[in-house]
Order: sequence, then C-alpha cells, then structure tokens
Amino acid sequence: MSQERTSQEKAVRRRILQGALGAATLAGAPFIKIARAQGKPIKIGIPTVITGGYALLGSQVMRTCRLVQNMVNAKGGVIGRPVQFLFQDTQATRRRACANRRSSSSATTAASSPA
Repeated sequence: MSQERTSQEKAVRRRILQGALGAATLAGAPFIKIARAQGKPIKIGIPTVITGGYALLGSQVMRTCRLVQNMVNAKGGVIGRPVQFLFQDTQATRRRACANRRSSSSATTAASSPA
C-alpha cells in the first residue's frame, strides 16, 4: 500500500512540474524574437529573358528567384540582410545581356552572368 501511495505522489509531482514548465514556456513566449532580415538589402542582378520567344523560361527563373527570396528573407536573410533580386531583360541576345551587366554593376552587390 505504501508503494502505491509513493507512485501516486510521484505522478502528482510530475503533473505539477509539467504544468509549471508549460506555464513558464507560455509566459516567456512574448519575449522570443523572430529572426527578420534588417539593414540594406543584398541586391543580386539576374539577367533573364523577359520578352521574346523564350519569355516562358524567363518567367520560371523569376518565379524561382522570388520563391528563394521569400524563403531566405523569412529565415533572417543572409548575414542579417535581406536579399533582393533585380531582373534584367536580355531579350535572348548576348549583346543585350552584356549591356545590362555593365549598366547594373554599380546598382547590385552581386550579379549572375549569361552562359
């Protein structure tokens, strides 16, 4: 009989401790900060086909970049800075892609180049 009583006391203590832990967790929840990207954005230039015969491929590139941007920024960015993609229309020509690269070098932190 005494063993049953001690096991019941342990169960009650365990429940009290679990409740106290849960209450402490809920009390501390407002002080938990969510990671957010802050500061100047890291601008990445993406030359892609926006107009012309291959525009469908360019739209997929833009869609993927926006998805990556949202995912990275939701997790706090890169080194605490948000990521921003700047899309440039190459019109499916190498000459236009090179011209875009020269004109955007001062506006972007990094740039992708056409293959």
